[in-house]
Amino acid sequence: MKVIYPDYTNSISNLMNSIRLFFNLPLTHSSLEDVDKILDKNKYHKVIVMLLDGMGSKIIEKHLKEDSFLVSHKLRDFISTFPSTTAAATTVARTGLNPNETGWLGWHQYFKEIDNDLICFTQKDYYDSQSKLEYPENTVKNIIPTKTLVDEFNEKGIKSVEIMPDVKDAKIIAKSFNDFLRKTKHYINECSYVYSYWYNPDALLHAKGTDSIQTHNLLKRFDKKIAKFSKELPDDAIMFIIADHGHLNYSTFNLYDYPDILLTLKRLPSIEPKNSTFYVKDDCKEKFIQLYNKYWKNDFELFTHKEVIDKNLFGIGKSCNKFEDFIGDFQVVSKSSKSIRYLPNNKKDRLKSSHAGISEDEMLIPLIVVNK
Repeated sequence: MKVIYPDYTNSISNLMNSIRLFFNLPLTHSSLEDVDKILDKNKYHKVIVMLLDGMGSKIIEKHLKEDSFLVSHKLRDFISTFPSTTAAATTVARTGLNPNETGWLGWHQYFKEIDNDLICFTQKDYYDSQSKLEYPENTVKNIIPTKTLVDEFNEKGIKSVEIMPDVKDAKIIAKSFNDFLRKTKHYINECSYVYSYWYNPDALLHAKGTDSIQTHNLLKRFDKKIAKFSKELPDDAIMFIIADHGHLNYSTFNLYDYPDILLTLKRLPSIEPKNSTFYVKDDCKEKFIQLYNKYWKNDFELFTHKEVIDKNLFGIGKSCNKFEDFIGDFQVVSKSSKSIRYLPNNKKDRLKSSHAGISEDEMLIPLIVVNK
């Protein structure tokens, strides 16, 4: 299985900096030269970034023909973030900053301020779904605050909006994919910049896997609807269709079945099952490495805290003040179809496909350009 490491000169943050450049804002990272050439200020005045969750390059190749709308409009592939996962990558798309800068590293993170591992989007206890603990509203956002490009653009007088599914804090909500396209069309006529996010095909891929007929039919419907939608765009609008990550059918190592590893840990791992931060007892670090080599070496790569930083795995730029807390002692990263989850009492992992590893299927994302 081909492995792809993050490339922060050819990633989502670089696309967003091409858009910053187009709107005459200072760059936070390098832009994409080929995109800069396409963004002709004499021709275009409006920009859409449409992010379809989980629609990686390999998913498109698997389900759409070369003459399909999405494939035929693909400029090229580029690289997801590290980890290749929604919480990290969509935050990059919304801010133009890399995960180390935002602190949004994955689905769940350990916050020492409350001594608990929370799902970043929902503030719920990741390991105890029945927990009665309640946290003040915006606990996560107060600890790792972000400023979106839409906020920044509006402050500069560049009228901008975000369109989201029905999620907390969404200002403009799309209730269906058709509504999502309708609202994108409506607001690009009123605004200079629109960021539109949709949660599929990711949700369906998790439930049904990458090879299912349901996934195939969904991609074909999306392709047809977006082709029709593109004809209704203003002549001075350009649209970039991207994904946050791809997907790979997977199976699980249940950490519950490794009591010798559990004995080395201060707490259960954080971030993602395919890209896990391990917090290890000070006197057990060598033991942890030995056990990793015994059980997981063929399917995962191991990085120490120092290696994570030295290799800029989570990104370049000034790291937020919480970053080193979040990356713990070791990062165990899937280079295969395997994940590591803690599933006690014979609990079953019901997901068919997932992401956050460094396989080509997860890391390669499409850069699709729609213009007139």
